Amino acid sequence: MQVLAQPIVETGQAWEQEGTAGGDLLEIIGAVDETFLEQLLLVFLDLPRGSGLREEAAADRRYAPWKALVDKRLEARGARVRSLVSDRAQALMQLAAQGLECLRIPAVFHLLHDIVKSYALALGRQVKRALHALETAETRLQRPQGGKPQGAAHDEATRQVEAAHAEVTRWEGIQRE
Repeated sequence: MQVLAQPIVETGQAWEQEGTAGGDLLEIIGAVDETFLEQLLLVFLDLPRGSGLREEAAADRRYAPWKALVDKRLEARGARVRSLVSDRAQALMQLAAQGLECLRIPAVFHLLHDIVKSYALALGRQVKRALHALETAETRLQRPQGGKPQGAAHDEATRQVEAAHAEVTRWEGIQRE
């Protein structure tokens, strides 16, 4: 990481200079958040371009530090913020409404997480049901009632295993997506 850190910073600076060389005012749709890892990080992203504009360790999560960091970054970029995505943290709402005087769009990341969780349980049940059906079909093929399956009975047991395996594959694929 130490070897890569400097080239990454230099590349980012070069791209930024290229992006602002035309002199046009860059409009940003931003996203701001507070992330707690080893310490509090204030994060400011440019969503359409997929770039991080600022990531700064901070002890203070109030409006003033946020405003100072964002203003400094916007000035360096020659940019203004059209709209800002944030959660309902007071400092972030104030940053959009008063500091940047832009539309604040509520973050839906937490909502998406809740939706995914609700589907995950239902999909997990389908995968479990399909795996159980596959296990049952394989057991029937290996140890059928009345001895070893012959002819049509063996073919039917094989088809059931193949169908059950396809169902497991289908549900596991849906679950991964």
